[in-house]
Amino acid sequence: MKIKIYIKEIQFRLFFICFCFLLNLLTIYYYKEQLIFSLGQHQASNFPHFIATNLPEIFFCLIKFSIYLALYCTFPVTIIQLWLFLIPALYKCEYKTLKNFLTLSILLFFLSNFLLCTKLLPYCWKFFSGFQLTYEDSGISVQLETRLHEYIDFFTNTLFSINLTLNFCMILSFFLLKLPTHFLTKLRKIIYFSNFIAATIITPPDILSQLITGISLIAMYELFIFSLFLTKQYKKGE
Repeated sequence: MKIKIYIKEIQFRLFFICFCFLLNLLTIYYYKEQLIFSLGQHQASNFPHFIATNLPEIFFCLIKFSIYLALYCTFPVTIIQLWLFLIPALYKCEYKTLKNFLTLSILLFFLSNFLLCTKLLPYCWKFFSGFQLTYEDSGISVQLETRLHEYIDFFTNTLFSINLTLNFCMILSFFLLKLPTHFLTKLRKIIYFSNFIAATIITPPDILSQLITGISLIAMYELFIFSLFLTKQYKKGE
């Protein structure tokens, strides 16, 4: 009998997730022009300008864009439904750990949206569009004509990559919390080297961006070790 109850609960939660996905899909498709305008408003022109080279490209591109964003916006609902389903089977310590994990995951979800739309996209557009050539400066003219399909692919790939990176760092932090502080300090050389490799992969190909990103990752690691040290000292004092 309990198995039937669990199956019904799973079916209900899956139905709720699918309903939220469908609702997000319809809403995003209805406001697709406004969303694309907001993503391209950092262009130099007053209105975003994109091109399409195939006849059905615009239609399928908008459908793909709506499905991607609908799946992305359904992620917090899926996390919450998973948490509600697992709560009755958890101990207090497991409940607390999972609650912290899911809360941070949702916060990182909104943080990645903010960073991408307000900081990263404008910076990437300014950086890559700066390689355009004019006849007056170089004797040749190379103008950027961005395809809508490629720009949306760049946006969605970057969005998912940022979320995966942030969630991976969060999961790694939970594992590092179990390690002693002196062991983490011995890993500094490996962590520093890995941070600069990661910065080289995720940033545009200029040295300044790679240095800023790598130093930021190192500072976050050092702050993590320092906060872990303070937490352990506080527990010893208690």
